[in-house]
Amino acid sequence: PSFAVMDAANKLGIKYTAYNRVVCTRDGYAYDTVPTHPTSDQRVDKIAAIREFSYREDVKLSETAFVTCNPDDRNVFNFVGLSIAFNSTDANLKKAASIVVNSKSLADVLEYIIK
Repeated sequence: PSFAVMDAANKLGIKYTAYNRVVCTRDGYAYDTVPTHPTSDQRVDKIAAIREFSYREDVKLSETAFVTCNPDDRNVFNFVGLSIAFNSTDANLKKAASIVVNSKSLADVLEYIIK
């Protein structure tokens, strides 16, 4: 959800993110989520998000990194220069990743991204 992604992004200094935005009533009750980059089945299109970032920042896709624990995201690894499986239990995702990081802190991926 957006609040978790934005909190991590702020702590790590990440400028662009893709997530499910939580929609709330005026009373503050969450009732739905809306993806920032929607697919036809209302999931986040992570490849579209990375392409948008690449275009906005004039960065080649081969110069981007993608971090995930979700095996459904494995296809995104084909579009980026650095793929990181973070705390994943999926053997196929780990095999497809450039780097596997098992840690309690997402900040531990920075040593691989910032060079």
